[in-house]
Amino acid sequence: SSGINAEYGGSKPTTAIPDGFFDDAKADAKARKVEYKDPAEVEWEKFQSEMEAEDVRYNDILAEDDQKLREEREADIGLDQKLWDYRVESIQDSVTTGIVCPEDITSLEEKLKFEVKDEIKKEEEGEVQMDTDIKME
Repeated sequence: SSGINAEYGGSKPTTAIPDGFFDDAKADAKARKVEYKDPAEVEWEKFQSEMEAEDVRYNDILAEDDQKLREEREADIGLDQKLWDYRVESIQDSVTTGIVCPEDITSLEEKLKFEVKDEIKKEEEGEVQMDTDIKME
């Protein structure tokens, strides 16, 4: 037997079975003493991990959209509150002076609408400015 091994270029007999020696993939893996991995199972695990990553990405987008909506709503509420405060002050002034001035209310409403549109443009351009204070003259 040592003569046969020397004749084929080796002194030790080879015990490794080549990959794909058996037609059955499970038997082939068992004979080579490696773990058998079903290709369908590997593909399923890959799909599940990709879906988990997409789910995380989707939730991040939803959270970002919710934050933007919350900020816009807070800005709108702040502007509405300023308008109502001005109206109350105007009514209080009219009660003390006896003069009602609806032009002041209308001009303030127009000024607020213009400022809101201007703020939206700035936010879209990346120049976020949350200063919504209006100075009453």
